[in-house]
Amino acid sequence: VIDYQELMGSSLPIDQRLAIWISSDVMMMTPIRQGLNLLPLEYVFCKKEPNYPGVTIASEFSAVCSVLNGALRINPFDVQITSTAIEKALSMKVEEKEARRARDINFVASCPSGLWTKNVLRDLNDATFGSYA
Repeated sequence: VIDYQELMGSSLPIDQRLAIWISSDVMMMTPIRQGLNLLPLEYVFCKKEPNYPGVTIASEFSAVCSVLNGALRINPFDVQITSTAIEKALSMKVEEKEARRARDINFVASCPSGLWTKNVLRDLNDATFGSYA
């Protein structure tokens, strides 16, 4: 069974958001333009051991895509790649989920949001000005 729930901002109280993150197998964020949304980072943190690992699907147009190395990256305009990523996330073996979690959990658990922002701004600067240097 596939369940869908749309969350806008932080409209849910933190205890309800954490309950959703802990009980879900996949988190999918597919904005076409977005700054640093901390909800996927909350999701990764909630899936730390001993909880069952989850899979994050992130739009390549979101800043969180450059922060979460274990996320499946998609272009939300590409329906085929998006549906393939959903299928992969839902059928992924637990070992791969654990490996993807391991790529992100230490960073998410130990770095303040200011550092995440600094890294995203550095990546944007490199992408913008790096090609002209």
